[in-house]
Amino acid sequence: AYHKLAYVHNIPALLGMVGDTGIAHAYVDGEPLHKGMVVPDAFFDELLGVIELLRSRGLAYVDTNKPQNILLGTDGRPHLIDFQISFDASAWWPAWLGRRLLGVFHRADVYHVLKNKRRFRPDQLTDADRGILDRRGFFVRLHRTLTKPYF
Repeated sequence: AYHKLAYVHNIPALLGMVGDTGIAHAYVDGEPLHKGMVVPDAFFDELLGVIELLRSRGLAYVDTNKPQNILLGTDGRPHLIDFQISFDASAWWPAWLGRRLLGVFHRADVYHVLKNKRRFRPDQLTDADRGILDRRGFFVRLHRTLTKPYF
């Protein structure tokens, strides 16, 4: 993912590998989204643009449900870190399956970005945003069905 997203401002640059499975990326001056944080007006529109850019490069982030992975940089812009569970459609054969899964994961990314938008900037939710949030996908419904009894 870091190679495919090289030079994207909202993704820290890959510095190199650490051992067989670790990576090191450039430091991002900022802090993870957290309760009580003030988020700039353009933040979520730009974050959705980054999610769309990933999709256009055959990637899905798959972890936008964790606000800790979304940083508010000191520049006021969103930055994504931790691509550990990201999805690369080009790694799948047959290709149609990779494209189909990319669509599913992309919709989940958008849904979770909008959940964060609702949490941090409810004043900016549009009717279209609310419609997406109201139409929970299969995996969201499945997750809630399985985890609700646990919690």
